[in-house]
Amino acid sequence: MSGSSFLSPLAETPAWLSFRGLRARQRKAGLLACCLLVVGLAVLVDGLVSQMRGGGSFRIEMLAGTAEPVSGPQASLTATEKDMEAFPIPADAPLNFEFDGFFSSYWFGTGMWRGRIRAFEYAESGIYGMAVGIRGTPSAAHQTYTVVVARSEEELNAMSLSFVRRFTGWNPFYVAMALVAAGLAASVLAFLLGRRCDGLTRSLGLAEIFRTQDEGDFLRVFMVTGLRKAEGKNFVAWDANLGRLGKVLNDGTRAGVTECLFVKDAGRLPRKGDFVAVWDPVARAGQPEDPGQGQGQGQGQGEGQNQEQA
Repeated sequence: MSGSSFLSPLAETPAWLSFRGLRARQRKAGLLACCLLVVGLAVLVDGLVSQMRGGGSFRIEMLAGTAEPVSGPQASLTATEKDMEAFPIPADAPLNFEFDGFFSSYWFGTGMWRGRIRAFEYAESGIYGMAVGIRGTPSAAHQTYTVVVARSEEELNAMSLSFVRRFTGWNPFYVAMALVAAGLAASVLAFLLGRRCDGLTRSLGLAEIFRTQDEGDFLRVFMVTGLRKAEGKNFVAWDANLGRLGKVLNDGTRAGVTECLFVKDAGRLPRKGDFVAVWDPVARAGQPEDPGQGQGQGQGQGEGQNQEQA
């Protein structure tokens, strides 16, 4: 018997129509969140790779006429300002080093020097170098910087090692932060829509199937019912469009998850995303109640009443 032959009267209720609309929005929000987070991760990787290719803080990108701060370890604790030296690479490179002073390291308290590398106003676009250190110390103790100088922002972006900055002109780390923030916001929206969808289905007496398991002649279906008891010996299973699939036998509830058995004698078996009518729907003005929704529960209550009368 096809599950689409008999539709539940609940399929025409405002609550079900609202659920269908909210579930569609939830899926779109979830897909959007996934795309934003994946793209954000890709942009972040692009930024990290560009930093590694450029040597991290040893690559400086700047415009002609500007200066960028630099710092390094103080190889000699007795050094003074006169002991600082800097070598442009090549020797006629349009760069200059401006010493600012010594200071203690933020992490270990060791000596550090601080200064600025300045590109002259007349500097032509290109890649230069600058070695900075203390006179009298080994050359290996000098900090050697790769300095990228450009005459315009567009030219500077084109010389960047980051694909994102090269084609968009934006810092990849800022772009990644914006994308991740938007992805998290979309994830929160999907979560809130999911909670609303769950409330609507429960008001209709439905529990959504999230897993199925083949067990020979039976198909075991799993639904989250939470703290709300699933009473009754059998329930009615419906497809995602509220087409009747058949009855399922209640096999108990464990840790808020109700398990039921479906006999494999139907043309369409329950699957993830289908529903089981576990409770009676909440009565609302102008909304018909499906007599099959709480069929299992009603049978259990009827048997109890007959025993009491006897």
